[in-house]
Amino acid sequence: MKNPIFSETKGLTISFAEVSSPVNMSRRHYHDNYEIFLMIDGEKNLFFDNKKYLIEKGSLFVIEPFLTHGTASSENPYYKRYLLNLDPRELSPILSQHETNMLFDRISTCVLSLSEENFRTAAFYFGEIDRRKREHNPFSEKLARMFAVQLTELISREAGSRSAVKLESAGKKNEIPIMHALRYINLNFTENITLDFISEYAHMSKSNFCLVFKNVMGETFIEYLNTLRIAQVHKLLITTDMQLGAIAEQTGFTSADYMTRIFKRVHGISPSAVRRGNILS
Repeated sequence: MKNPIFSETKGLTISFAEVSSPVNMSRRHYHDNYEIFLMIDGEKNLFFDNKKYLIEKGSLFVIEPFLTHGTASSENPYYKRYLLNLDPRELSPILSQHETNMLFDRISTCVLSLSEENFRTAAFYFGEIDRRKREHNPFSEKLARMFAVQLTELISREAGSRSAVKLESAGKKNEIPIMHALRYINLNFTENITLDFISEYAHMSKSNFCLVFKNVMGETFIEYLNTLRIAQVHKLLITTDMQLGAIAEQTGFTSADYMTRIFKRVHGISPSAVRRGNILS
């Protein structure tokens, strides 16, 4: 089954893209490793939490594993970017476990605007990782890991300064209540949030809330809420030995059966199958 919200990322992978036509990934999705994105030229919108960021040349963002996010073209569809997916365990030939933990403990989800000097340095690291990965030999793989360590260390220093990129405005006036509602949903998705409650919270009728939410987010309120919950279910399945009932309770589902039904609808396999080691496709 084609998975609309999850992408498995193995080890250390990198891609480069130059795009001149509109691309919309505004529906939330998540990965099982760190995603690091560097904008080389042009611009793009990033949707994370209840915010929309304008990612321009020199912008870099990091998304931690199992956190949902989306991207979409801005008014100018042209952009050029590097995208790196990194499993910290991939650095074990270079760093000890203690060193890896120290490095990644200083990195959290962030959106940064790099100085010109740090932008050039980051672009160099991305370029070298890309070049070494394409050479497909053990020595080049080790060099790619070394450049990944240097890139990660640069990000940890920049993240400490929190030089965030600018936020886009909500745009149309009727989008502002949706952004207000999103903040509540993102902070309380493990609670029982009904359409009646959230539309009243946004001071909108249910029909108008559903219409505007879908137009702004590219998915329905229920789809958005379930994506947040399913990402956390997936994380708990592979990082803990919690029983399914406890996972359901912790992630906002009313029962393990209902959680299983939604998880299978989204991913095509059951939570139990994931726990047994089956891979989401």
